[in-house]
Amino acid sequence: MTSTRYLVPYILITAFAYVFAKDGLTYASPLVYGSLTSLVTFIALFALAKGKLIVNRDTLLFGAFYWLSGATWLLGLNPISS
Repeated sequence: MTSTRYLVPYILITAFAYVFAKDGLTYASPLVYGSLTSLVTFIALFALAKGKLIVNRDTLLFGAFYWLSGATWLLGLNPISS
């Protein structure tokens, strides 16, 4: 149940990622855009966790996979938007 609670906001935030990334990459580099979207996601999940920073195996794995998927996705999208 707890894992689903954090999965739903992630899905909702990233559901429209392509639309925003396509436009966002015309104004910013992939590194800047990825950093901003990571910051927005962190703020949303931090608010959902009621201000508690939860550090355990699940959140570390989530962070690693989120970073890896975002980095590869943005690097792959960069040539398309150019």
